[in-house]
Amino acid sequence: MTPVVSSSALPDYYGEERRARRRVRVRQTLAWAGLFAGLTLALRRIGGR
Repeated sequence: MTPVVSSSALPDYYGEERRARRRVRVRQTLAWAGLFAGLTLALRRIGGR
């Protein structure tokens, strides 16, 4: 039987790439949320007149 090696013992080759992708995803999500909020406020302002 081969010994089970924990993933933390292996070098994290793709960790940095995963973290970078997560940062981009968070930034895109925040951008979309901001755009949606801005559009909602603008439409509400136009409709209120």
